[in-house]
Amino acid sequence: MGQSLVPVIVSAREKILDLDAYNSASSSPIDSIGSAEPVEDKTPVAVAA
Repeated sequence: MGQSLVPVIVSAREKILDLDAYNSASSSPIDSIGSAEPVEDKTPVAVAA
């Protein structure tokens, strides 16, 4: 998350951040609830160490 946060901070300080695009962006699977594509349930699988 830190790798994507630094450009946001810099662009906000330089006043070049597109606030409309930033505020409307989403990448959380929770945001896709009710969308056309259902979110898959994942089952954890044990792996050898």
